[in-house]
Amino acid sequence: MIDVIKTLETIKNNVSKANSKLQEIVIDIQKMEDTSKVSDVGSTESLPITVDSNTNNIDSEDSKKRKAMQPRSDVWNHFDKFEVNGVGKARCRYCKQAYAANSSKNGTTGLKNHLLRCKEYPLKIAEDNSQTKLNFQSCQNDE
Repeated sequence: MIDVIKTLETIKNNVSKANSKLQEIVIDIQKMEDTSKVSDVGSTESLPITVDSNTNNIDSEDSKKRKAMQPRSDVWNHFDKFEVNGVGKARCRYCKQAYAANSSKNGTTGLKNHLLRCKEYPLKIAEDNSQTKLNFQSCQNDE
């Protein structure tokens, strides 16, 4: 019984030491948070710098952005993207006509339809939709 009491007292001492150490760590973390806030010039809000406990690396906002994807539609081989007042646009490389091309609002169907109608589109020019003329040789009987 005396051994159990001594073991319990040892555990109690270890727990109290751990609690005091945890309190010190919490105070240190709060001090670090107060000193690691960065404010932008002309801005009223502060951005905290977060520290990853596993690797001790500082995370930045740029590391969370998605990598730009390659366009999936073949129509982008015939159009150039640009922006006007923050609105996405696309310009035909052949006739220089501009179309709405915001990736979240406008699809590529309008751009594909334009290629079907575009007078300057090289594949459209190569097509000759006129009626085919057949040349027949006349047969004359020499009898």
